[in-house]
Amino acid sequence: MANTQNKLIDLMDAMYATVGNMREAHWLGDPQCGSEGTLAQEQVLYDRYQSLRQELVSLNPDYINANAFIVNRYGEQLSFAQAQEVMNIKINAFESGNIKRAEIHAQEALLQHQQQLTEQRKHQQEDEAKSQAQALLELKQSLAPWRNTEEVTKPEETELQKHQRLQSLAQSHKCVSYIDSFQELYQALRSGVAFDELTKYLVAPEKDEGLYTLLCVVDDLVLYQGTERNLAPGSHFFRLLALQYEPQRYYERYTPLPSGAFALVEKRRIAVKMATELAFQPIDAMQEVLVFRLLDNK
Repeated sequence: MANTQNKLIDLMDAMYATVGNMREAHWLGDPQCGSEGTLAQEQVLYDRYQSLRQELVSLNPDYINANAFIVNRYGEQLSFAQAQEVMNIKINAFESGNIKRAEIHAQEALLQHQQQLTEQRKHQQEDEAKSQAQALLELKQSLAPWRNTEEVTKPEETELQKHQRLQSLAQSHKCVSYIDSFQELYQALRSGVAFDELTKYLVAPEKDEGLYTLLCVVDDLVLYQGTERNLAPGSHFFRLLALQYEPQRYYERYTPLPSGAFALVEKRRIAVKMATELAFQPIDAMQEVLVFRLLDNK
């Protein structure tokens, strides 16, 4: 009997010392405190406490009410009930802290899972939309093979890259070089450059092709009217140019000038009706226009 009593005291003393090495209760109760390493150290002490307590319970299930005492480090005599009450402060705090930490981790894991599901659904919807759009394009293409279903996007390029691209295009059409605006072409003519000399150049009017729209068809010419750039404010100067008529094309008024590259072919005079406020009216007036041939349509 004495040996059992001594064993109980030794176990309770070991339990009390183990819990005494644990951190203060207010620290352990805060789920935000402590690194993983520190919490692992606390867990080792907690596990040792539980192991000692199980051994204690196996000897005496009602050990709390045992007629035995331990002495703390201050020399105070504590009954088993008093010792257990002191230990419970840290033990309960550690257990509640772990519960809170587990709840927070579970909430974080749930939130992360929900975010992943939302992101997956978003990507799935985007993929489905792309797939449906592609299927629709293929259907349209199969119903009308001539239909252009490709989205044309202009790549970003430097001035040097643009020059290299247009120069390469000009050389592919056996041209000396290129002219990248109608305005530059007309300026060259006004400055005295021979017409035949300018026919050696590819006309790729990327700077001002958007200024011209279809006016009408006259015999074998398609006339386009455009507004000159960089004129004085309030100016209403319009210019005519002509493309060779192609029977396979459809020409509707105000249709934009085809975007692409042109060859300067000839000068042609067409009859025009002059509108003037002068006292005299020209008879059989003629307008000279430059005629181009579309070489490369974008």
